[in-house]
Amino acid sequence: MWVYSDNILKEVEFGLNDSIPVKRNSHSMVATNKSAYIFGGANVDGPLNDLWSFDFEKKQFKKINLTGL
Repeated sequence: MWVYSDNILKEVEFGLNDSIPVKRNSHSMVATNKSAYIFGGANVDGPLNDLWSFDFEKKQFKKINLTGL
């Protein structure tokens, strides 16, 4: 995963055995100092309506359950 921080594009590595989001395009992403959040987008199966966080310290993804949508 690539993240733009402090005017620098950085590659962040994570374990392949972790739960990770499916590949996608046209998604939204925002990053803070500690986490990045990825929402939606689409893949070959159609539109996605999921939200994931990535913890930069733990180098792990976590799926965030969305309710009431």
